[in-house]
Amino acid sequence: MKLKIKINDAVRAVEVLEDSPSRIIVKIRGRSYKCQIDDYEEDKTGFIPERTIEPVPAAEVCITEAPPSRMAAEETSAQVCIIEVRAPLPGVISSIERKVGSKVNKGDVVLYLEAMKMLNDIVAPRPGVIESLEKSPGQIVNVDDLLFKIRVTGE
Repeated sequence: MKLKIKINDAVRAVEVLEDSPSRIIVKIRGRSYKCQIDDYEEDKTGFIPERTIEPVPAAEVCITEAPPSRMAAEETSAQVCIIEVRAPLPGVISSIERKVGSKVNKGDVVLYLEAMKMLNDIVAPRPGVIESLEKSPGQIVNVDDLLFKIRVTGE
């Protein structure tokens, strides 16, 4: 059976390999995952209710850029916002999908964090440019570890 499920605001196609009242084995992007089911409640459509992990809010730090010339100094100085995206749960960096300098839109996947044998999308909270990547694939992260920074370019 094939399903579409929502994981951290991203819709993924999964293939159910085995299911029971307390356990399910799914295949996502060619990898199999055993999942424990807690508080299973089937609704009329047969879908499992969505359970999400609340992400740690992104810390927005706005800094004022120094104007490049005296003429620009007379104009209003531009505000530049840098958003720090932190790990919402402990895990291992599985892969990084964007490079420093890449443009991203709100919701674009920047990296995948593997936790409890599940891949979690870590997405851009706002549109911008990747300012820095603080981790690399294979690194272990804890809750609230800095993953990357985004220079906001607009809404």
